[in-house]
Amino acid sequence: DEHLPHEIALDGAVLQRLVVIPRENHRAALRIYAGHDLRSADAYRMYTVPGTGREKNTERLVIEIFADAGDALSKAVMGHTVVIDPGHGGSDTGAIGPSGACEKDVALAVSLRTRDLLTKAGAHVVMTRTDDVDVAYAGSSASRELQARVDAAAAHEEAELFLSVHCNSFSNPDAHGMETYYYPKTDADERFATLLNEELAAAGGLYNRGVKYAHFYVLKHSDIPASLAELGFISNPEEEQMLTDPAYQEILAQALFRAIARYFEE
Repeated sequence: DEHLPHEIALDGAVLQRLVVIPRENHRAALRIYAGHDLRSADAYRMYTVPGTGREKNTERLVIEIFADAGDALSKAVMGHTVVIDPGHGGSDTGAIGPSGACEKDVALAVSLRTRDLLTKAGAHVVMTRTDDVDVAYAGSSASRELQARVDAAAAHEEAELFLSVHCNSFSNPDAHGMETYYYPKTDADERFATLLNEELAAAGGLYNRGVKYAHFYVLKHSDIPASLAELGFISNPEEEQMLTDPAYQEILAQALFRAIARYFEE
């Protein structure tokens, strides 16, 4: 129906927003953005009820979302130690978007939101940086900076997982989408990258460029399972706008949190 609202903002207590996507032949898809995973059997209930009054010959679809469905994910991460590495920082801005947004700022904002979600669920989070600084020292070389991130993770023997957060960039502003990377130094690196990819694709709504093998330094030299997530192309004007939106950053953080929880859950 062309008169249907295409997006409905909610209060965020359980659900953040509903998006109605028109399809052909008078059909529509409903996308639900929630603050917790809706895939488990106890997360929701869906059924139909007869219409009333002038709508008595129709049926209404009822979807009940249960607020405590995220408990399983919280329990999954409780007691585990995760390293989060916000890409770039300090003297290294990373990529810069057409409107001036810096990769280092987006990476830090999403990483801090992910840290908060994990901490709230009882996990221990090691951050390679929590501010706009170089990890090694001010003005350090790229190689020194990468090693400092690996060292920050290695300093915590209890660390079990390493996540590096970045934004992509390309000379062609039409390049778009998200992707995740791994280096198969353990049996679990690819699995972690795959979980991150699935959750970012489901939550972020960007084109999925897939799960890719790479020789990135932090992936290859960290002793624990690791993945690097490219959240989107900051060089793409539309994606730059999304990546700098706090509401979208929270959606990305929740996706990263769910992927980490699923890693420990499975």
